[in-house]
Amino acid sequence: MRAFRQRTGSELVAEERTITLARWLAPFGVVRLFLPKGEYDDLPKENQAAERAFNVTTRFFRTLSDQYDVLSQTYSQQREVTNLGTTPLVVVSATVPDDATRRVWTEMNGELTKLSTRGVHRVVPGAMHAQLLYKREHAQITIDAIRQVVQAAGQSR
Repeated sequence: MRAFRQRTGSELVAEERTITLARWLAPFGVVRLFLPKGEYDDLPKENQAAERAFNVTTRFFRTLSDQYDVLSQTYSQQREVTNLGTTPLVVVSATVPDDATRRVWTEMNGELTKLSTRGVHRVVPGAMHAQLLYKREHAQITIDAIRQVVQAAGQSR
């Protein structure tokens, strides 16, 4: 984690602290008071409700915290991969918020695609990370990327 913190600065540290705090406040309903509204507007109503309900739970924040705990190990393993050959790969990147952390992630995503001779990097202007799944126009780009990889993998056989 230390190596990643050096690359993204204090923003990641602040985010990690916020997640840790939210994990402990979630059982008391405090997190629910600060949940942004409208993030899932393009989902059907029942899916919006399910997302909102899950994303304020201790389990959700524990999962995020666990991800932070293994980041340095993940990045170490990632650096060991130097070539994906002809493996089809499409990486989709968000651009919002336009801060140092997002710019580093976008740059890393672009570098990742260079590991494959069939790598493609799609940057989605105006999209937040979660919107690549939940906002119809951005989710369609994600769907298209998945289809492209599946089709390319099928043609490789």
